[in-house]
Amino acid sequence: MDMISYVEHIWDLVLDHEKQGYFFFGAVYLFIVCTYSIIYQIRISRWPHTAGDLIDIGTNLSSGGTHKSDYMYSSRSTYTYTVDGQTYEGHRVSPWVISASYNARKALAAQMKFLQFTPEGNVLVFYNPAKPQKSFLIPTVLLSLY
Repeated sequence: MDMISYVEHIWDLVLDHEKQGYFFFGAVYLFIVCTYSIIYQIRISRWPHTAGDLIDIGTNLSSGGTHKSDYMYSSRSTYTYTVDGQTYEGHRVSPWVISASYNARKALAAQMKFLQFTPEGNVLVFYNPAKPQKSFLIPTVLLSLY
């Protein structure tokens, strides 16, 4: 079976509402999204860094509910940094956008152990050299998820 016939067969499965067809196209979609994400993370890992001033960092209640188990938390930060004489203000902690429940909010605090500081006490800010206003405090590494 050649490739075109195979894709036509899978498409027929989708039209017949067969799970195998849906699974195939779902897997293709996930593969594309994951590949893009990995490429993006590798590109970010090559961004330069500069010393910045950490103004605020912590967690915010991003949504609530009637019970604590319904609460969702996210990281918050404010920092300033200078690139080529221009001062910028950043708010993103990491390229990994993490939202945690009430019971898992300590994972957000644990993420802060990946902040890096200069000997003078300034935080390292990783910025996009093409768009210096885009920045993160935590470099892209798989370990920054934990």
